[in-house]
Amino acid sequence: MNRPLIVFQSDDWGTQRIPSGIESKIQFDYLNEFLQFDTLEDKDDLDNLKWEVENIATQICKPVNFTLNIVSGNPNFSKIRANDFQKYFVQDLDQSYSYYGFNQAQIKVQWFHISNSASFDLQFHSREHVNSQLWLKALQKRDQMTEAAFDLGFWGLSTNYTRTSHKSFMATWDEKPMETDELNFKEGIKLFKDYFNIKPISFVPNNYIFPIGNIKFVEKNEIKSIQGREYLIQPQKSKFFRFRRKVPRKMGNIEIGSNSLISIVRNVQFEPSKDLFSNKHNESFTPQIDLAMNQINLAIMKGLPAVIDTHRVNYVGGRNEQNRDYGLQQLRKLVEMNRSTLMRLSNPIGLLHWVRILTNLKIKFHNILVRNMRQP
Repeated sequence: MNRPLIVFQSDDWGTQRIPSGIESKIQFDYLNEFLQFDTLEDKDDLDNLKWEVENIATQICKPVNFTLNIVSGNPNFSKIRANDFQKYFVQDLDQSYSYYGFNQAQIKVQWFHISNSASFDLQFHSREHVNSQLWLKALQKRDQMTEAAFDLGFWGLSTNYTRTSHKSFMATWDEKPMETDELNFKEGIKLFKDYFNIKPISFVPNNYIFPIGNIKFVEKNEIKSIQGREYLIQPQKSKFFRFRRKVPRKMGNIEIGSNSLISIVRNVQFEPSKDLFSNKHNESFTPQIDLAMNQINLAIMKGLPAVIDTHRVNYVGGRNEQNRDYGLQQLRKLVEMNRSTLMRLSNPIGLLHWVRILTNLKIKFHNILVRNMRQP
């Protein structure tokens, strides 16, 4: 690359972690920015993000394209309760927005505008962001805190609590592979297509945990790339064997266990909500924008695209409007700081094109080596 390529990838859109106004109804430790600020996006969140990103693009005369990775469903609390916690049921995004008191018609219109904007690209995160097996087991045991959260319409308890008693509820795939895994994945893709009228081509596993044995059915659903960190974490084998195998990943490589899935590896973290959380709890911190700039510069030095990991929590204000305002302000600042060096800020389509070139070069180089080794 002659000039840096910078990519924004933002996870968790569509999932309900903790509804607004919940703090006065249930007490648990708000250990990080996700538990302190994250909640299901509303129309104002989508309006503000769309306006800010498109306005930045207009001012710098360059496209600023955001990948929003979507969770296409949430738990259907009514059906799960009616079945005495014995079976998991999913509700789609229309049902989810309605369940939490939002005008789902207005939100769907806004999602339509976002999906048709040159500034955004929508891709697939999961069918739900909860480990349904672990969550249902806790509910079947009538765990007091888990059931109290269920009665309030959420599952996003503090990870120190859930790990102590049941592991984390967050990681959907942090369990031994099951026969239903492929069907659940396929249903998640269908819910995504039905709502957005778009076929996703990129996937990022929740919490970056995904069994290698399931990679094949990701390919079967016409996914072209997997987003994530430098490792694909494997599920914990048992409560007695806590070691997790981490499968290394490199930008442009073919994912282990697949024939064609391309690895897109995030190498920059940008979570402005951490600043507010640390400040709120009187913790010393280095501003996220400074850390992100250091990582961007390192990627540029290596000749790699800077793939920025930035979650929804930074851009929603349902529980704290200051959080959304600060996140958008820091996003603008980060883009402007890179304005003079940017080739373009791109979505997975553009990135995938670049990565395919890199991958083809690697394959050609490998074939040349093999031919040379075979020559006498």
